[in-house]
Amino acid sequence: MTDTITPTHALYAQLRRARPFAGLPEQQFANLLAAATLEHVKAGELLIQQGDLDQDYLVLLEGELEIRRQYLSAHGAMELEV
Repeated sequence: MTDTITPTHALYAQLRRARPFAGLPEQQFANLLAAATLEHVKAGELLIQQGDLDQDYLVLLEGELEIRRQYLSAHGAMELEV
């Protein structure tokens, strides 16, 4: 499900107080949220795949996020999980 975060959305005030956004002038913050979408995802759902050329930024509001990165090392193919 995708939502647009408008000044009347319940998360607007919460995001406005959050560290990455608190110092933004109101118009910049409003412009940022006008271009943003709120994504609700289920456990195990893939958000971004390694190698994608996506330039989106993610802000985790609730829950946990697992990051996996595959790479080659002197020992062969490895996977890093965070």
